[in-house]
Amino acid sequence: NPALGSHVRGMTLTGTAFVAVSTFDQLRTVTRHPIDLQPNARRSGYDADAVAEEAEVHELIQRALSGAKRNNVPKYARYIEEVVDEKRPGVLPPIHLWSPEPLQVVNHGADKFIVVPHGSHLLAIDGETQLTGHYETYRTASPELRRKHGAFPLALIIHHGVNVEQAQLYFHD
Repeated sequence: NPALGSHVRGMTLTGTAFVAVSTFDQLRTVTRHPIDLQPNARRSGYDADAVAEEAEVHELIQRALSGAKRNNVPKYARYIEEVVDEKRPGVLPPIHLWSPEPLQVVNHGADKFIVVPHGSHLLAIDGETQLTGHYETYRTASPELRRKHGAFPLALIIHHGVNVEQAQLYFHD
């Protein structure tokens, strides 16, 4: 039922982990640009309060996007562009995403999907620099590359129904 939210295809790994394959077009509907979650980010618009709440939780489980981590974003964006555009061989590792709420897993024929409710956003607990690189690629790419990038398959591991303390441990590990 599409009214329930975004359906991300994959398979259940454990009761709280789902291995998924997505595209950036879909990924950007279930995540926020990590830049928007950074301390002192400008937050305006209709959902500024929701973003501010997510930013508070983000600070509990993720390091700030600064220093070497921030400096790696343009390099990662270029790498993503070259891999997507088939200008170089490469691999984009899985991005680990997190939801404190348990997410519903549904079957459709032989396929399984995890449902991220409309308005919910998953936070990166591993791969945030890569996720930021994807958002930067989307922002700066030509229309043709943006189309290719939007459809490029991406591996995700979605951890759900896991409390903040456990998510902090996952990030640390």
